[in-house]
Amino acid sequence: MAELFVGAGRRSDSSSWEGYEVQTRWCRVELDPLDRAETLLNGVVDPGRLDVLASLLSRFEVGFVLELSDESGDLLREIAG
Repeated sequence: MAELFVGAGRRSDSSSWEGYEVQTRWCRVELDPLDRAETLLNGVVDPGRLDVLASLLSRFEVGFVLELSDESGDLLREIAG
């Protein structure tokens, strides 16, 4: 999945044996493969840009669920694609 982000002009760096960190000015997420079919995205995204991230993942044609939580962990918004 990191290759898809790089192909879309985003920066990606290896962060573990199999994981990658993807960064933009408004997003910093870790991509951790769970198995061949799923990758966990975990990190910080500007709440006003959550739709941009969802659009990017849709363009990659991958299924996803994005959850936006506040500082106390309460779910504020969920986007599935």
